Amino acid sequence: MSKKIKEIDITAFRAYKDAQKFDFLHKNSGDIADLVAIYAPNGYGKTSFFDAIEWAVTGTIERLNNGRPIKEEVKNEEGYILKNRDSSEDHGNVTIISEQNKVFSVNTKKKRGKMKSDFKPGDVLKISPELDTIYAEKESFCTTNLLAHDKITGFLQNYTAQDKTNELQVMWDENNYSKILNDITELYNELEKKRKQFALELSSEEKELKKYKFENEKNDKVFKLIENYKIKYDNDFMNDKSSDIEEMLNLFNQLHEESQKEREKKEKECNDIDILIKDYPVFEESQKKKCLLQESKVEFDKAIETWNKIEQIKKLQEKTTKEIEQTRYVLSNLKEFYSYKDQLNQNITELNAVEHNKINCQKQKISTVEKINELEEKWKHGNSELERLDIREEQLKKDYYEYNSNKG
Repeated sequence: MSKKIKEIDITAFRAYKDAQKFDFLHKNSGDIADLVAIYAPNGYGKTSFFDAIEWAVTGTIERLNNGRPIKEEVKNEEGYILKNRDSSEDHGNVTIISEQNKVFSVNTKKKRGKMKSDFKPGDVLKISPELDTIYAEKESFCTTNLLAHDKITGFLQNYTAQDKTNELQVMWDENNYSKILNDITELYNELEKKRKQFALELSSEEKELKKYKFENEKNDKVFKLIENYKIKYDNDFMNDKSSDIEEMLNLFNQLHEESQKEREKKEKECNDIDILIKDYPVFEESQKKKCLLQESKVEFDKAIETWNKIEQIKKLQEKTTKEIEQTRYVLSNLKEFYSYKDQLNQNITELNAVEHNKINCQKQKISTVEKINELEEKWKHGNSELERLDIREEQLKKDYYEYNSNKG
């Protein structure tokens, strides 16, 4: 979004039951902030804040569409997902106000008929013409303007240093300073190459100049020899020693040709040196630019080092926050733990009582079995006695019958 956001108002949306106003003005200067960082403990509505902006602009909330557990929860959740369920408002609302006080306001859908939930693009309540371009940024808005906590984690863990730099350029480098830095870096590298090339050429020329000095010394010796020869044999030039004169002329012509070649070579080398001398101011200017670039590079290295330290602090902060949450969870469940412990002790006491009763029952069982065995013995003895009495009764009946028969 090319315009700065001055204020965001959220009403009856997700975790926000009542109207909440968020302004991004500096307390002292009153200027609109270029970068806003939001920090709060868990449960204070950070995620709902980012959800509200994302939904208002794009018509959806990506984190609720991605991730199977969350997706299933949304799928199975009936009723209102966007509008706060405890609010008496008919709609949830998100309003974005730009730096020119232009308004973009969206309401959540009211659940009607067979609508399973209100998790749908909202109804635009108002949009200023100057903010129509927000729809053109619909696909990239949340990656170039917002960096929620889940995206921060991915940003820190999965991005290379160059990727992080590129992402930050997209978000906040409105003046294209990064491109200027890249151009300066490329220019610096090019100038560095030329400096090295000039250094090699200068070194080569210095070696050549040393050779020329040696050649000049040789030439001086030759001319001196000629002068000596001329002084020594000057009186003989008019004599018949033509062979010596011819030899002298040949030697002179040879020396002349060699001198001409040396002269041409030196002239060429002098021209090359003149070119290098002309280019030397450019080289000096390049050196100055190089120093400035090195200073800029040091500043950028410090900035990158600071950024890395901030990343480490954020990671440590996340770890600490997680440990605090775990500690809070343990403390919040401490009372329930002691309740379970008391219940467990009571159960153990009852179990011991049951074990004691079990032992008494076993003793009673043994006593009862003994009594049953004793009764069985008595029962068997009683049966034997009954059988004996039955036999006796039969015998008496028989005797009585015989007695009556004999009496009659």
